[in-house]
Amino acid sequence: GLYTLVYSVSDSDNNTSTAIRKVRVMDFEAPSLKLIGGDNIYTELNFPFIDPGYTVSDKKDPNPTVEVIGKIDTSVFGEQVLKYCATDASGNRACLLRTVRVGDTTRPVISLIGADSVYIEVYDSTYIDAGYVYNDNDSANVAVRENGDWNEQFGELDTYTLTYLAIDRKDNRARTSRTITVGDTTKPTINLIGSSKLIVERWSTYIDSGYTFFDNYFDTSDVDVAIGRTFINTQSLGKYALIYRATDPEGNIAEVIREIEVVQPSSVKEA
Repeated sequence: GLYTLVYSVSDSDNNTSTAIRKVRVMDFEAPSLKLIGGDNIYTELNFPFIDPGYTVSDKKDPNPTVEVIGKIDTSVFGEQVLKYCATDASGNRACLLRTVRVGDTTRPVISLIGADSVYIEVYDSTYIDAGYVYNDNDSANVAVRENGDWNEQFGELDTYTLTYLAIDRKDNRARTSRTITVGDTTKPTINLIGSSKLIVERWSTYIDSGYTFFDNYFDTSDVDVAIGRTFINTQSLGKYALIYRATDPEGNIAEVIREIEVVQPSSVKEA
């Protein structure tokens, strides 16, 4: 404010002289402005920028105004600057700069469509992988690579891996994998040569006509054929069976049965 000082002096004859001094009290001190979080900060690409803010105080003005000049565009890589200026009621001004660096450290997110483990019957070449979905804060600049040892080996029994690797332009990476098993659950095929039901005479010579077999995957030399029997020979009357069981190396089993009935010769009569 404006103040007045009056100076008065008198001599012994009461002669008086006065002088007046006007004093204006003014504020020349700028506000105190501090940036929360420092003058260099980082923000992620394409995420909303949240300004950590500032603190401001002034010895004379309890409510100095603060103006933030500039705007951060998080869709653009690089450094951008914000200017903060605090002004008190006397017009004193203090300004600070904050540098904001826009970068990308966020990994893509990639997920499989469908199950993470699939089974394919050997030689079934109709399988088409269901693929994947992904998203990223920089989705327009993501490349997805296929890795792993799966190369459509439909005719080879094994377990394979198909890996999808998502990489953005800042080399942030994410991956997901699918296990693909090519297996064999198909039974061998075994067929009787001749009839599956026979009637033979007692004491006759029986020679079995045998069987044929094959497997959808394995060589016949790899398939085990075992013969189970209740039939031994033609010495005893009765109904018997020969059971032919084919087992491949994957444990798939097929079997056929030949029924044999031993009967009394027509020329022989029982006592």
